[in-house]
Amino acid sequence: MKRLWPYLMTLLAYGILLYGIALLVGSGVDAYMVGMTGAHPGDVIFMNTLATPLRTSLFWLAIGLLAIGTGLILSRFARVYRRRLLTTVGAGREG
Repeated sequence: MKRLWPYLMTLLAYGILLYGIALLVGSGVDAYMVGMTGAHPGDVIFMNTLATPLRTSLFWLAIGLLAIGTGLILSRFARVYRRRLLTTVGAGREG
């Protein structure tokens, strides 16, 4: 059961990373279209999605960055935990 936790944490980290990347790309394109090309909130910008105000787009962009940071930290923690677990099990000190 101990060896399952690093695997599950890594899967969770990858899911969070993918969610954060999708949020970052979507809100980044939205912010670009509103801020640089002059699209107004409510205009259709891509794939039948409506533009949101720039402030809202930047807010979701920050949420995407936080999700990516969380995923990276969780992935690193899972890697360190797996290494520590393997050195403990390899030395015969399984607890």
